[in-house]
Amino acid sequence: MPTYVMPEELLAETPSRLVGIPEEDEKTNRIFGCELIALAGIMLRVSQATINTGQILFHRFYYRKSMIDHKVLPVAMTALFLATKVEEEQRGPR
Repeated sequence: MPTYVMPEELLAETPSRLVGIPEEDEKTNRIFGCELIALAGIMLRVSQATINTGQILFHRFYYRKSMIDHKVLPVAMTALFLATKVEEEQRGPR
């Protein structure tokens, strides 16, 4: 099935897999990051569109960078912060 968002070669060989992280571990970390973004978004009372945008930014970041070099928690929170800016939903730090 063709994907129009990301090239197939990026989906198959992410930087994390190239440095030795197993596919299952990468998948688990991606799910964990998305859950963090969802929970933080709910606590901050942002819209579902903002949460979804944060999760997309999170995934797209890890198609270019390795999970060894960039830890999941700070990347997830940064993705949510950037999503509030993209969606123009202002939230201050708590």
